[in-house]
Amino acid sequence: MDFGHLLDKRLILLDLKTNNKNETIQRLVDLISKSKDIKDKRKVLDAIIERERTMSTGIGKGIAIPHAKSNAAKRIVVAFARSKEGVEFDAVDKNPVYLFFIVVGPEESQDEYLKVMAHLTSYLNKEINRKNLMEARSEKEIMALVSKIE
Repeated sequence: MDFGHLLDKRLILLDLKTNNKNETIQRLVDLISKSKDIKDKRKVLDAIIERERTMSTGIGKGIAIPHAKSNAAKRIVVAFARSKEGVEFDAVDKNPVYLFFIVVGPEESQDEYLKVMAHLTSYLNKEINRKNLMEARSEKEIMALVSKIE
């Protein structure tokens, strides 16, 4: 899977500074909405909030992957943010979240969407990958790391 076409340098934030889950979601939606493939930021925000109401996307190990399908996306788009301080995000392990990937795709992208989520989750499950993402110093380094997602 080529994550290079899903994420670009404009969609990477290395020093996320937010105080809570709601503020973080808003900032992540602002970030992903920089993509030309996101047509309506408000619809994306509504879809992400609705998904979070179902169950927190804070999956543990310092990771959250807010995601939703919405006709506000022309194609699947991924953005990445990192918080050095950590954010309380209602994660399943009750620990702060440091690494955030937000994924938004069109309603009809079910198969590709599920593949993206599976590959991303598998990649983030490895401690070395989380460590490398935390230590990366530039957007270019993040892009190089994310390009290794298979």
